[in-house]
Amino acid sequence: MRIGIIGLGWLGAPLGEILNSKGFAIVGTTRNQENAKRFRELGIQVQHFEQNDFFRQIDWISELDYLILAVPPSTFKEDYPSAMINCAKQIDGKAKVVFISSTSVYSNQLTFCNEETIANGEERSAPFIINAEMQLKTLLGKRLTIIRMGGLIGGNRHPAKFMQGREIQNGDSPINVIHLDDCIGLIEWVLQNDFFGEIINGVSAEHPKKSEFYTWATDKLELKRPVFQSGGAEFKTVQSKWRNTNSFYQYKFDDPYEYPINEN
Repeated sequence: MRIGIIGLGWLGAPLGEILNSKGFAIVGTTRNQENAKRFRELGIQVQHFEQNDFFRQIDWISELDYLILAVPPSTFKEDYPSAMINCAKQIDGKAKVVFISSTSVYSNQLTFCNEETIANGEERSAPFIINAEMQLKTLLGKRLTIIRMGGLIGGNRHPAKFMQGREIQNGDSPINVIHLDDCIGLIEWVLQNDFFGEIINGVSAEHPKKSEFYTWATDKLELKRPVFQSGGAEFKTVQSKWRNTNSFYQYKFDDPYEYPINEN
């Protein structure tokens, strides 16, 4: 099985390493030259990629069995959908795609939402992600699975580090997060079970209040506590209709308080 990962970053890099260690042939892209060298030493075929490269012909994509699009929209903005489509349209007619999306596609005003909820988020990059999802579904149909990941935590990434000492709005809002181990586990499960033609919300089952969780996290990390303003209690709680399915992926961390702290 030959798997391509567009975006060997925070998620794509460890995912590629794990899949490579299990005997899959991995080819991927990165903007970081040091990372490229490390991947090549692991036997991963890697190509240095800049933003303009997303809009040209990429020869090796047509040789893949699976393509994983793990590129955040922040640097592309309105060009994000066309960048993702240009990659996806180059795959073989039988190849399948996993698109790493975000729960930001759901409006905060929804209160509760799952995979059947209409994606109508308007904050930050949400419209670009929604547009990319729609175009990919039109192009690929049942050969596409979209995983809408919650807030990403794990490795050297913890939102508490960015919140330390700051004033944070909507401290009463529930958090919708997922640990890196479960991001990887969920993608691997989709590939192993050929679970395509679906949308999956990737989030831990528990949704503690923002102010409570990040106060706890900054204390654990020995950082200065943020100051939380009230508000946001009515904001969305993201759920997944798949969670109660016995055969579905079993999360390693159902509660954010169980996440390893200060991993790097």
